[in-house]
Amino acid sequence: ILAAHQLSYTDELKRNGYLMLFFAALIEDYKKTEPAAQQHSYPGGVYVRHAMEYISHHYQEKVKINELADYIGVNRSYLTSSFKKAVGCSPQEYLVNLRMEKAKNLLKNTDMPINAVAEAVGYSDQLAFSKMFRLYTNISPKAFRQTKEELVFENRKGAFHGEIG
Repeated sequence: ILAAHQLSYTDELKRNGYLMLFFAALIEDYKKTEPAAQQHSYPGGVYVRHAMEYISHHYQEKVKINELADYIGVNRSYLTSSFKKAVGCSPQEYLVNLRMEKAKNLLKNTDMPINAVAEAVGYSDQLAFSKMFRLYTNISPKAFRQTKEELVFENRKGAFHGEIG
């Protein structure tokens, strides 16, 4: 590390590399002295939380489950089975559900054109978005938006009755 003392990008990379090698050696020595029972293995739930967090930050983008699994550091089948155990659906289904909830929110609370809503939730093709939206809600995005006023009115009416009773 001392030999790479120049304030250059190359020497900075060398210092960081030497430091990582040093840490790796320390960890290897520690593992040799500690019993195997002390070593930690990550349960699937940790990976699922990371996957859910990643999806919530990247749902507007094209998310491939293979790439998500690679990003987290597990294989696709392990991630999918862990996800199904923890959440009750596959990562792909979770992604689509999240996109549909975001789309419903945008349709209710904004005047964005439907193609812009589709783009905002990760669909570059409005037709594909509309088909998926209808599949999940049994109503088209346009019809869902047109019921906006009625849904708000019914919610207010229900809340009003709840306060009196």
